[in-house]
Amino acid sequence: MTPSSDASAAGSRTARFRQVAQRLGSQLLRHEPLLGGVSAGVERLLLATDGGASRWVVWRCPGGSELAAGPIGGGIGAASEHQVLTLLATAGFAVPKPLLLDMTCTIFDRPYLVLPFVEGTTTPANPEDAVDQMAAFLGRLHRLDPAELELPNNLERRVSPWPLAVAPCPALQPRQSARLAALARHTEEPRPALLHGDLWPGNVLWQDGALRAVIDWEDAAVGDPLSDLAGSRLEVVCAYGSELMERFTTRYRLETARRFDDQRLAAWDVYVSTAALSAMATWGLAADVEARMRARAERFRDHALSVACAG
Repeated sequence: MTPSSDASAAGSRTARFRQVAQRLGSQLLRHEPLLGGVSAGVERLLLATDGGASRWVVWRCPGGSELAAGPIGGGIGAASEHQVLTLLATAGFAVPKPLLLDMTCTIFDRPYLVLPFVEGTTTPANPEDAVDQMAAFLGRLHRLDPAELELPNNLERRVSPWPLAVAPCPALQPRQSARLAALARHTEEPRPALLHGDLWPGNVLWQDGALRAVIDWEDAAVGDPLSDLAGSRLEVVCAYGSELMERFTTRYRLETARRFDDQRLAAWDVYVSTAALSAMATWGLAADVEARMRARAERFRDHALSVACAG
């Protein structure tokens, strides 16, 4: 791009965010992209208010204009995320409550949400306190009964870990595959829960040691709560090690006050760790960080295999 075309593109972007501000009945003072948001465009807006200014976030749905009609391989879609966030915020959960949903695709080529800007960092000051608060949030979320909630009808259903655990795992031996197949035939399905789908430290905002907001609900689903727990266990072990992962799990058990099948959890652990190991090279991690995370994920998977296939 030439300098003039760069300026033209920047001016076009500013004009679009001015239109967003107008839809909110306000005036745009400034806009700037936010780091993160791998699958979606995220921009922070500073808007004029009576006697001052307020900050908001524009979250543009992954994909193109076809998502105005519903998600296609890019998360649950803007309308469904709006519905989930509004429901949870109204119920008192620490999530950003949407101010605006625009499905028209007239300003951008995809639907977008306007959310309150939440002050915070994704790096907690005290990892021990952080895993306790994450586990408490996840446990409270899983206590909700999806049958009593007005949830979007397009949320993925996550039911059984058994075929998922067996299919992609190259570490499985024939005896282990047979054992998992046998367990699949005789395991009772747990009561379904509303799932975040990707609860890891990078999707939590912290301020002054407190959990301020859980963000990025693109992978929300309904189904086995142990699938959510397994994903978070893997993320915690990769970020903080096995001791804090066990602390996270213990706190979750206390929060939910329900018994669950350790072998079923281990099967989900096998699935999520195998999936992560196959994708980790694409995450853009520094070589030393990837090596550390890969080693922890492999140990996590191998232990999960021994638990899932025991007996």
